Amino acid sequence: MGLRGKESKQIEIKCDDNLFFEVLRYGLSHVSKLSPETIQGCDLVEGQWGAVGCVICWNFNCDGKENVAKEMISVIDEKNRLMEFKVIEGDMMKAYKSFVSTFQSANNTVTWTIEYEKTNENVPNPTSLLELLAKITRDIDINHQAIPGLAANN
Repeated sequence: MGLRGKESKQIEIKCDDNLFFEVLRYGLSHVSKLSPETIQGCDLVEGQWGAVGCVICWNFNCDGKENVAKEMISVIDEKNRLMEFKVIEGDMMKAYKSFVSTFQSANNTVTWTIEYEKTNENVPNPTSLLELLAKITRDIDINHQAIPGLAANN
């Protein structure tokens, strides 16, 4: 079992790919309203919403445990509807030396890819975190019309 890994998951969505990208680019502050069972809070710590370099603090529930993670948006590719988030602080850093999640929306499918390095071999692969991203994706797909200004684009 290696310490470094990469896992992906595809989730079919009904909403438009561009709209989904817009929600994750400009509507992150609304995600706790769209997926309240999973996300309890999402706050901008530094920078501007939807910009490379901004830092976001997430309060979320995974495997029945409350967690906090600070992420930085490290890549935004509008042409390919792709964003990359790098965890820089928080509970996840106890188990992972590095953790990067990337999403891309295309052809009514969202693909999440996580790349990570575990702190030791006893740390399980982050399958539950990938499932958490899939759940959030499904919640956004179902509830995205609750974001003012974005629903009109659907």
